[in-house]
Amino acid sequence: MGMRMHVLAALVALVGFSCVRTPLRDTVPKRSLLPEEAIHLVLVATNDWHAQLFATAPDAPGVLPQGGALTFFSMLSALREAFPGRVLWVDGGDMLHGEWATGRQRGQVVVEAFSLMGLDFATLGEGDFGFGPLAPPGVPEEGDAQDALKACLARAKFPWSSANIYSKADGARPTWLGGGEGHMVERQGVHIGFLGITTPTTSRASHAFHLEGLYFGHMALAVEEGVQALRGKGAQLVVLAIHAGGECSEWGKARDLSTCNLAEGELWQLLEALPEGLVDVVVAGHTHKPLGHFFKGVPVLQTRGMGKSFALAHLYWEPTERRLLPERTRLQVEIPICEKVWPSRQHCEGFAEEGEEAVPAVFFGKALKVDSKLEALLEPVAKHSREKAQELLGIEVGERLSLGGEASALGGMWAEGLWLATKADIALISRRAFRADLEAGPLSAGRLYESMPYDNRVALVRFSGKELKWLMQLAFGQTHGGFDLAGAEVELSCSPSGRRLAKVQLLLADGRRRAIEDRAFYWVAMSDFLLAGGDGLEALAVGMPARRVKLGEDMREEVVRFWRQRQKPLLAPQEPRVLNFCEGG
Repeated sequence: MGMRMHVLAALVALVGFSCVRTPLRDTVPKRSLLPEEAIHLVLVATNDWHAQLFATAPDAPGVLPQGGALTFFSMLSALREAFPGRVLWVDGGDMLHGEWATGRQRGQVVVEAFSLMGLDFATLGEGDFGFGPLAPPGVPEEGDAQDALKACLARAKFPWSSANIYSKADGARPTWLGGGEGHMVERQGVHIGFLGITTPTTSRASHAFHLEGLYFGHMALAVEEGVQALRGKGAQLVVLAIHAGGECSEWGKARDLSTCNLAEGELWQLLEALPEGLVDVVVAGHTHKPLGHFFKGVPVLQTRGMGKSFALAHLYWEPTERRLLPERTRLQVEIPICEKVWPSRQHCEGFAEEGEEAVPAVFFGKALKVDSKLEALLEPVAKHSREKAQELLGIEVGERLSLGGEASALGGMWAEGLWLATKADIALISRRAFRADLEAGPLSAGRLYESMPYDNRVALVRFSGKELKWLMQLAFGQTHGGFDLAGAEVELSCSPSGRRLAKVQLLLADGRRRAIEDRAFYWVAMSDFLLAGGDGLEALAVGMPARRVKLGEDMREEVVRFWRQRQKPLLAPQEPRVLNFCEGG
């Protein structure tokens, strides 16, 4: 192939994929394999962009940028040129929230970019509710809880909906969400219906105030009702865009589910519950796990997200019998978004081989061309983003702080910062507040936002000792272990029903420990997101007296101000705050 590196298509040979870095080769199906009368449609699947419109900047010599809307649109345009009138683009949700510069515009530039690129349909993810009102960041939130999202929906030139979101007031689907109805398009004479669905766990993963007046209904019932309505309008092929994913450790064989965790995952449970043949294709999101599998004969696609890759489904419609030809369906997973590639492996990940020079990527025989209108839209935001990414905060990260593990270095460091900054007795923080590790070195505003993108406020809550023990059981008795704390030490033991709180005691600044007294009162620092019942703490939202709550400012800003004043490198806590004596966690 020489320089003809068909960037995406090579990710996998049309038949299957692998977990290793996928090279870019031509994967156009051979014409001789297809019935002459079959109509070839190409579905482009994306998910979980989290507003990452810009390519990742190289952080070392010999590293290439990856991702970004400009390169993706160049590849999408090449695909549309290769298959005129046959391409569909569907997004699986979590489009708006997660990048500093775009976040300051409350997601609106993201919507403008996706509109310009010609998105056909999108569903909502929990992160799309992340902005709340249109108040500027750091300003107490007042007004309509979904103002920012409504403004994005109004600006969008593509349909965007979810069929299982309802109004608490009357049980109807909100009109500003298009009434939850699906959408219809036509390609090559085939009438295609799109339906969106959002995971009900949004009620736990998003800020309760941002969801005020809404509830998330049963997914399977909403899908059945929505698809029937689309079929009644003449939909011959139905694509389900669902922000609720699954997980498979390998995707090298599209019809092999042996590495998929089918016992868990909302996506698998939903598809198992649906009548066979109800939907034809699924574009998933939420779990950031690559999927390119057939489940009960239905092709399911999902990428790692973050604007670095996409997936394709080559579909073939038999017009005489008016049905898909499932045996002809070909899936491509984790197609890298690369402006340039290394010739040795036709990919933009990793380092160059000795003496190797990167070459421009080619996709479906087309050189990638930057769209001037999209470039003009994004350049002011990109400039602002670059400047912010380089703005140093006067804080040194002393070591790599990782989010993962039984004791999260990143979560523990933040909990300690919140504890010391607020002078509370205890600080409790959820790991869902973070999205990326912090690398060692000077901390910039951009890196800080990428690691912790949510605009949560500090909440100081006064608990009795008895209530505090209940809170610790609520947080650390859960199996997902998604919390970190400072100012206290928790011991967990096993019970027939799972983990239980064996002991909790205060950890004083001088290292001494002190018992929690049931009738004494203690201040706990947390985010207003947790106070509102987020991340499984729903019981907190029920009746905490207002006199026992003090709301502060933006949590990032308050803790960063403390770190600046302290002038010490940021390090993980030296000792674990949670002692888990329950085998298996």
